[in-house]
Amino acid sequence: MIALLFIFYLHSFSFSQEIICPDGALLMEYELPHSGKVKKTCGYFKNGEVVKHGPEVVTYEGKVVESLNFKNGERVRIDTSKAELESTKIEQTFGALTKLLSILSYDQGKMNHGQFNVGGCDKRPFDWVVMALKKSELQKSYSYTQNCDVSGSFTASFKKEFLVNFDLRNLNSFNHSKMKVKMTSKKGAVGIRYRFEVLDGSISSSDDTFTFKAEYEVDINPQNGHAIFSTQEGLVSITNLEGAGVITRELRF
Repeated sequence: MIALLFIFYLHSFSFSQEIICPDGALLMEYELPHSGKVKKTCGYFKNGEVVKHGPEVVTYEGKVVESLNFKNGERVRIDTSKAELESTKIEQTFGALTKLLSILSYDQGKMNHGQFNVGGCDKRPFDWVVMALKKSELQKSYSYTQNCDVSGSFTASFKKEFLVNFDLRNLNSFNHSKMKVKMTSKKGAVGIRYRFEVLDGSISSSDDTFTFKAEYEVDINPQNGHAIFSTQEGLVSITNLEGAGVITRELRF
């Protein structure tokens, strides 16, 4: 057997991969000798051999020239229309999650996304700065208005985890979300370094419910409460995709 040098990537830490491996399989990438082609395939090791399990894509000069699928070493047919539909649904869900999570972004004044708006939900946004400095709790109640498309009440805290349940409108077909949130703050390179985590979250429509996790942090100017978006870092993961495991994207506002 020709010895090949494999480079492994865990899918949950990649933002730009072309294929998604099922649970228990790793994404392996290597160049095909003398052809200029690159093969990416999912698989696992058994008795010292690689068993293909999941999608396999061959590219040449960045273009896909072959696309296959395997299950425990056996090639299976791909239902292209179903795969494309699921892929579209996943991308739409990530887009909806980015819009939804902007309600936790701290600086919400410009957080409007076409039809879905959260920029007008908080009538006293500077309260968050005081809360971060004092590490206190903060009661908030949001309701539908022209510039607010979430409805619900919660008690935010920098001391303990808290629950946020929202009814939603104008967010594709999604109409409800639940989140267990953890917020922290510390001194940052510029002002306050604010961080939130969604430890357990769900977003639902009449047809689907997706579960997710997220983490995000950004420096806040304590004088005006505005986020310094050049300092932001974040990830959001959909965690209940059957056959695909966890899929992660970068979270930026």
